[in-house]
Amino acid sequence: MMDMMPYAQALFELGTESQKDDVYLEQLKACSNVWVSNQKLVAVLKHPKIKREQKEQILSTCFEKDVDPIVFRFLRVLNQHDLCAYIPEIYEAYKKCYDKYHHIEMVEVYSAAALDPKQVEDLKKVLSERLHKTVELDVKVDPKLIAGLKVQTADFVLDNTVLARANEMKEHIKKS
Repeated sequence: MMDMMPYAQALFELGTESQKDDVYLEQLKACSNVWVSNQKLVAVLKHPKIKREQKEQILSTCFEKDVDPIVFRFLRVLNQHDLCAYIPEIYEAYKKCYDKYHHIEMVEVYSAAALDPKQVEDLKKVLSERLHKTVELDVKVDPKLIAGLKVQTADFVLDNTVLARANEMKEHIKKS
């Protein structure tokens, strides 16, 4: 798998210079969604026997009117280097650049039961204050946890679930 970060960084730098990094993020996300939902398009863009000019015409028809001119030129450059099929990976790399620049931390939260919107907002607020960053939560329900929360960031894991406590007790009993 190729590293798409250099391409994402190049577009991100153009976005920050023109103060359109958020626009480019949303447009790359939309393109990525098209790629993920349309495997025929990806197959055409990857196919070695289809000429670049034909691929560029497809890109023009699908995206030229709907994206910023810089984003469209970026798609054309990717096409010239046979990398257009990797838009989802480039989007993910761009998102990492965006999040780092804007001090946004993605936090995974596992809960035994679904959290209501107020609980999610309260948790988001507490974590933002503790991490000194803007926090985006990815909340997942895992009934095996029995009760409690498991919070995972890039730097730490806080596991306050009944399952974790039961496992700790089990290990303590084994050692005794």
